[in-house]
Amino acid sequence: MADIPYSSTVSSLMYSMVCTQPDIAHAVGVVSKYLSNPRKIHWKAMKWILRYPKGTSRLCLCFGNGKPILGGFTDADIAVDHDSKKSTSGYLFILARGAVTWQSKLHKCVALFMTEAKYIAANETEKEILWMKRFLQELGLKQDESFPKRSWSYARSRSGWTPSKELGEGSPPCGARGGRLLAVGSPYARAPLA
Repeated sequence: MADIPYSSTVSSLMYSMVCTQPDIAHAVGVVSKYLSNPRKIHWKAMKWILRYPKGTSRLCLCFGNGKPILGGFTDADIAVDHDSKKSTSGYLFILARGAVTWQSKLHKCVALFMTEAKYIAANETEKEILWMKRFLQELGLKQDESFPKRSWSYARSRSGWTPSKELGEGSPPCGARGGRLLAVGSPYARAPLA
């Protein structure tokens, strides 16, 4: 594996991910974990990722001529990292029908429930929403105050918002233990967006 340009290929993919291809963020994050000791299976995965941008090179990020209204998506998976059992979450925000910011990130802690993983994802997403709204206000693009509430509806699973939105603070979600801990630990997901 010493003669294979693994780290430079990861760097090239990261550049592509940041500039033009947000859809490869998760895959690039996975292969970048093995920079210090890549094996043949990791190089094989890298070649698979390289084929994807080549096959989608005619596609690009475009902006529409509609109103510059911020929208977004977020999701999380539980224990997706087989080594550490940590969850991964990500978000993508659009403005004028074009992607403007995105992230795929391994959580810093191990989530015990899917609800917890979704709540951590919502917390990180909420931080980005606050930053984006303030940035757009500085540019003179006032945003709809209901955006964060609308953003919850885009999640694939309701478990990410059940503890704070439906059951109230301190209530365990769907009878599961641990929901009480979640409702206390995430101030961003509950804070007003003034």
